[in-house]
Amino acid sequence: MTTRAEYYKLLIYQCANALSPEAIERILREPLAQEPEDFDVYLRTFVEGQLTKEQMTLAPKKIPRQPTLDKILRTWEVLQQTLRRDTMVEQLATDLLAAPAGSELSLLLTAFDPAESRYGDCNFTQPGRIVSFSQCLRQALSLSREPTKSQALDSLLNGCTRGVQGCSEVDQAIRDWVFDAPQSNRISFSLLESPWQNWGQRFSHTPLRQLFEAIAAGRLDEFLGQHYRSLDSSLWVEWVLVLRFTEFTLLELFEQRLPAGIQATRLAINTHLTFISLWSQLSEYLRQQESALLLAAYKVSLQVLKSFARKPYFPLYGPMLVNLSGAAVGEVLTYLREPLRQSDGSPELAKVYNLLGYVFTYQGTLAEALTYFDRGIEIAQTYGDTATEMACTINRSWALTEQNRPREAVSSLERALVVVRTIGHRLGEAYALAGLGHAYTAIYRYPEALEYFSRAMALARDRSETPCEVLCLLGIGSVYQATERYAEAADILAEAVNLSRRLQDLSTLAQALLIRAEAYNTLGNPGLAIREAVTALLIFDRLHSPRTRRVAGLLTILRGQLGAEHFEELLLGAVQTLEQTAISANLERVKQVMSEFGQS
Repeated sequence: MTTRAEYYKLLIYQCANALSPEAIERILREPLAQEPEDFDVYLRTFVEGQLTKEQMTLAPKKIPRQPTLDKILRTWEVLQQTLRRDTMVEQLATDLLAAPAGSELSLLLTAFDPAESRYGDCNFTQPGRIVSFSQCLRQALSLSREPTKSQALDSLLNGCTRGVQGCSEVDQAIRDWVFDAPQSNRISFSLLESPWQNWGQRFSHTPLRQLFEAIAAGRLDEFLGQHYRSLDSSLWVEWVLVLRFTEFTLLELFEQRLPAGIQATRLAINTHLTFISLWSQLSEYLRQQESALLLAAYKVSLQVLKSFARKPYFPLYGPMLVNLSGAAVGEVLTYLREPLRQSDGSPELAKVYNLLGYVFTYQGTLAEALTYFDRGIEIAQTYGDTATEMACTINRSWALTEQNRPREAVSSLERALVVVRTIGHRLGEAYALAGLGHAYTAIYRYPEALEYFSRAMALARDRSETPCEVLCLLGIGSVYQATERYAEAADILAEAVNLSRRLQDLSTLAQALLIRAEAYNTLGNPGLAIREAVTALLIFDRLHSPRTRRVAGLLTILRGQLGAEHFEELLLGAVQTLEQTAISANLERVKQVMSEFGQS
């Protein structure tokens, strides 16, 4: 046996006789520093019982028990991982010193992203890693003699230091919010029950506290306008670290700590949408100001988008425009046009283009929607992602129907239906059938439309795909309305309303309320018609939906039918039934929207 092998074996026996994990680590640090690869091979051979007969004969004593050997190997692996992290952190500090002037922030933000970083498993989502990085960079900076470089990196370091402090301050507040028993059934980022204000109170740094307060109040643009001149790379790094830490912490809790199910998945999806919305707003503001930080903002926006697209629960179908921060997600997401133009053609972008296409369909900018769906199809085909290709195709067909091209939609959906059935994509089949129902409704072939909606709803219920079920109920309600089955329309839309509320899907909720309001008006029940229409109008207005005009027109018709005095009486009664709202503000907003759109 070689001298080296005898030395390695001696170390293993010393570890086996050590009295604590810390003692094992001290013993293993010597081979870790000198010849980690050779020792790793020998240790694994020893632990796995692959010793030769000669090695067994020469063993000085009884071989340690297997649990002891396994413990030594685990400790060794942890030390190796720590060494790799330390090496990568040191490499990042070195790269920042060598980076061209002005590129330091972009390099740092890339390193912070766990999906894009080329610095191994540094995992900068953990504040402890940032502390280690900061220490390495400060040490490297002490050797630098370039004043400009030192100034730029010192600014980043200050942001890291405050960011780490902010992460530690907000961590427990987030966990208390998620697991606080009274709130467990109503977790929301909405303006009515927003946690941002509570989280912001934990921060010792005033600008960070004010940022969270602005998010809580839905006044991010106003806040940026007041503090734009003080927004430098240091403050930006601090915001990135704290906001991304908040995002990662929430996702970890929703994905791993909450019981698996629809509720946990919905919370995870809405968390992604909320942070995509925030970064999009930040990007758009910086674009308007022609800020040097714009590229950094785009980088973070794309990181969040791509991270969302990689998740197994990323929804390829159905309405997903609910934003837990209270803003109009659809409008905000359109700010991502520019960063998407600057991105590569990575496979997850097909899903992102599909999402944007859906957003533009909802907003009524159908030509742009079709462009995004086409790009999504192209990328999905390049990477052989048939499921996403079919999602883009099916959602594109809904846009064609909305663009008064239902016959083209039928042709496209029939082809897609064959493909999704061939690959066994049952979810795609459900949405394709629902799309056919929508298209056949547009060409007045109501019996066929009802048949397709019925088949789609059966599939949706079988897979517990509630968003698709809601779309089918909306479609059936529309057909009943068109065929003068008004009472049946009101009844089936009541189910759509209940399911939409359970999903917290404001978009489909408002659509169901609008169609119900029209049905009640035809049935001669103006009180119920106004009640449903008022709620729909306030939701559509909040989401900046083009359907706001349609509901405002209905209320204007009702005012003409009832007379101003009777209408005002019923309108006030409808507003008073709304929960958790400022009655006077809502009443004023309803009248204002009616004035803007009602006569159009």
